[in-house]
Amino acid sequence: MVSCRFLELTVFFSVKAKSGEKEVSPNTLFCVWHEFSSDFKDQWKKENKVILKERLKAAEECFRQAKEKASYSVKPKQASGIKAKLGMKI
Repeated sequence: MVSCRFLELTVFFSVKAKSGEKEVSPNTLFCVWHEFSSDFKDQWKKENKVILKERLKAAEECFRQAKEKASYSVKPKQASGIKAKLGMKI
């Protein structure tokens, strides 16, 4: 016996009964669903890898540009501490 909800589900997803069967069995529906979900998961992983690579490239480019902008100029510090004062007196 197949429930009314299950029949509604098969109609919604347009799942047809296999040849030789009167109605769609749960096994038929869930085999199709399993194939779909497995393929979807694989594509999801591939797409996430592509997005991750794009973000990594963008971050590296941003870091490279920030590194080029930051030009440090080090000024020699004038000695103004106790050692410098004592050194000047001696």
